[in-house]
Amino acid sequence: LGVRGYACATIGSCVYYFGGYCGHGWCRHCTIKCLETASLEWKDVPCTNPQRSPMKKNACGMVAFKDGVDDYLFIFGGAGMMCSANEPEAIYIPWKENPDYGWTNEMHVFSLKTGEW
Repeated sequence: LGVRGYACATIGSCVYYFGGYCGHGWCRHCTIKCLETASLEWKDVPCTNPQRSPMKKNACGMVAFKDGVDDYLFIFGGAGMMCSANEPEAIYIPWKENPDYGWTNEMHVFSLKTGEW
């Protein structure tokens, strides 16, 4: 994985990981990965509408939930790259030491069935 500060949640035998800080420069991520615990294999979780993705961030929260038979990931808050911020309803607070990065209260729901935010 090579990142730290990611968020994770489980559904069945899969542990989902979102975001994180990779340790070189100010790099952050906004991808979802799955560790299938039965086989210990990593899988990329495809996103069908990346333009709606959360900002590239770390230190956020994530919970898994079910609505009927469909599974979802709820991702909220965190700190990340201001240039990747795209939610008009969210609050973004730039860091004093580097205003290109900051805290957010973004909230996103990801459908594991459709791959949409």
